[in-house]
Amino acid sequence: MKLRLLLAGALFSWLMVFLSWRFAYNIEIIADWALVALILSSLYGFLLYRDRRRRFVVR
Repeated sequence: MKLRLLLAGALFSWLMVFLSWRFAYNIEIIADWALVALILSSLYGFLLYRDRRRRFVVR
């Protein structure tokens, strides 16, 4: 379960890095986008994990 969330977060962050590399040629912008993507994906993964755990407990 955690591995799947980690993989989804990693794929999302790499997608954001690729998109920023494709549309921006400044390395600092790419680094900023990578950091934002990593933060967003980890937050999204944490929220998904918490939501699934809550659903599991309610059942």
